[in-house]
Amino acid sequence: MSTTPTLTPDQLKSLQIVKDFAQLLLPYRMYLDPRTPAGMQNLVLLAAELRKHGMPETAENLYWTTNKIVLENKIQWVPGYEPAKLKAQKLNKANIEVLPNVTKEVGDFLARKKNAEAAQAKSAADAKTFERIDDVINSLRLHFQSDTISHKDRLRGYVAKQKARNADAESIFTRVKQDIARLYREEESARERL
Repeated sequence: MSTTPTLTPDQLKSLQIVKDFAQLLLPYRMYLDPRTPAGMQNLVLLAAELRKHGMPETAENLYWTTNKIVLENKIQWVPGYEPAKLKAQKLNKANIEVLPNVTKEVGDFLARKKNAEAAQAKSAADAKTFERIDDVINSLRLHFQSDTISHKDRLRGYVAKQKARNADAESIFTRVKQDIARLYREEESARERL
């Protein structure tokens, strides 16, 4: 009793057609072995395509069908043996350059530029305000020089602390002016009591 399957005449004829078809495809190779999933998928796909067009199963018709559907990328080819037009199509898909959204980029650029200009203008205004603060502190002259020096140091420390926490320069200036005015008022009221 033999365990090798015997093929029917129709199966032998189909096998010969597939072999002839494989010869027509050279130098390209697709999976055509019905014992493999890829080969079975290719054969079923080609047979369905032949039936769809009402064509008999011949090597030439399989070749025609393959040419018709090759760019649909449904057929599984042996790597390195794909048709040139399929390779070109894959290469073109891989090299498609995605153009950036220029309008969005220009808008983003203009927004960044506007923000940078505003930051630069604020920085320049803050620098002038800090110069005014230094001038006000330097102009402080109390009756006793030791008081003047200690209050100037205290005010400079306050300004440095507020600057480090990124406080608004104008509010620092206002606070320093108020503090200096308070010092002058206190000194004046002390003189009047004497």
